[in-house]
Amino acid sequence: MSGALRRSVLGIDAAWTTKNPSGVALIEETDTGWRLVSVAASYAAFVGGEQKQSVAVRNLLYAASIQIGKPVDLIAVDMPLSHRPILARRRSDDLISSLYSSRKVSTHSPIPERPGPLSEAFRVECEMAGYGLEVTGCPARGLVEIYPHPALLELTGAAIRLPYKVHKARGSQPRKSYWPHLPLSERMANLLTVWSGIVAALEQQVRGVKSALPLPTKDASPAELKAFEDKLDAIVSAWAGGCVLMGTAVAHGDEHSAIWVPKPVHGGLPFKLPVSKDPSAFGGVQGQSPWSAKPTMRFNHIAQRVAAEHFDLIAEMLMTQLGFTQLRRTERAIWLRQPGANIDLQLSRSPTTNRDEDKLRSQVSFLSDTPRADLEKLAEWLTARGLPAGVGSYSPREFYLDAPDALVDFVIEAMLPELADYPIKE
Repeated sequence: MSGALRRSVLGIDAAWTTKNPSGVALIEETDTGWRLVSVAASYAAFVGGEQKQSVAVRNLLYAASIQIGKPVDLIAVDMPLSHRPILARRRSDDLISSLYSSRKVSTHSPIPERPGPLSEAFRVECEMAGYGLEVTGCPARGLVEIYPHPALLELTGAAIRLPYKVHKARGSQPRKSYWPHLPLSERMANLLTVWSGIVAALEQQVRGVKSALPLPTKDASPAELKAFEDKLDAIVSAWAGGCVLMGTAVAHGDEHSAIWVPKPVHGGLPFKLPVSKDPSAFGGVQGQSPWSAKPTMRFNHIAQRVAAEHFDLIAEMLMTQLGFTQLRRTERAIWLRQPGANIDLQLSRSPTTNRDEDKLRSQVSFLSDTPRADLEKLAEWLTARGLPAGVGSYSPREFYLDAPDALVDFVIEAMLPELADYPIKE
């Protein structure tokens, strides 16, 4: 591979406040794949300066260019970024939570204060340096947002979110920690096992990770453990950025922001995570490791019945008003998919019309910032075409649309995204 074609990524585990350090990693493409050039637990350590967090982006880029002899191609950052001010949850946050909530991954909810000014200043600095925020396509240069939790799921094939955060293992609040019924010494031993597995998985994608990240000792200080975690997240961000450059990552978001997640990596790891005897250890099942192989039966779609007389109209509404695409159609059924979703919807023709009121407990559910208004638009659309429809509510945050003559055993629900922001905290 010629020097002109070598691609490089600067990965940053950016802190959301000025009080905490931000890990930095630099990877470079070679004839035999990606290699880790360097990794540091803070901006200052990466540029070789004083221990402060106000290091300018241009200084990071300059330090990286000195190490590889050319400007970096991509900056991959673990921090909310957007082309417009971030005031609350974004479409990208909701998509990631929707796609990965079944695997215990949800995004944090950004607010104007966190990361707010830090995020905006970082994006502007990158833009001034020639790295604009990229939210679609297959960019060859720019700035992208990464989220390590889903990236690690796709890297390792873990069934649920990996328990690799220091403060959750140490557990100042034991009931909220990983492995809550184990003593601290055993929780820390488990954490090191998890870290070892992540390092092994990363080494398969980026040469040099294992030698650059020797595991801390069991008696390492909290600061040393946090420094290791920050470097680990920075390398994950850099690897995910490499996937973006190679076209093996997907952008989840809209024209304002996107979280890039690598496509699944095939091939297993040589061992499994520690098995917990406590059902709540990972939010999972007793005796189950979150690093276990994916189940042989995977959730694919749900099927609901629609009265034959209105079958085509309901399908048309989903496709024209909610962006569904047709996957397959037979005389009796149609299979639909909404872009960005990982579960498909099958509608089946039925000779039956309205069922009992208990059908209100069977829903095809959507997330919306304006759930009632969006459902009322759908109701108006159906009514204008001769199908009576109305909107009701379960709560001030959850609403449903029913068209009794058409929807046999379900209603269409819309709810605020916060209801799907499951309490998975770091």
